[in-house]
Amino acid sequence: QASDNDGLPVDLQQVAGITNGDDQTLGSYDVTYIATDKSSNTMDCDFTITVSDDKKPWFTTCESDNSAYFAHECGPVGEEAGVPVDWTCLASDHCDFIVD
Repeated sequence: QASDNDGLPVDLQQVAGITNGDDQTLGSYDVTYIATDKSSNTMDCDFTITVSDDKKPWFTTCESDNSAYFAHECGPVGEEAGVPVDWTCLASDHCDFIVD
């Protein structure tokens, strides 16, 4: 808000920077407003908006320790030489970024 000593309305305009209320990506954004009274006197207001992510992501699914055993009396042969294993591990972040 801006006001003037004569009590008349003051023209307030944003002349630089991001739009109030819009979603922004991480980073710093400079914003500038200019207030102009009826006598054409002006005053600037400059500030910086910083969007940061200082919270760690978290796991939504993380497998517990699993063991796979395959016994063959004569030793491993062909495909029996290995045991297929698979798992699921998913993570999330409060900023809706994709975390692999």
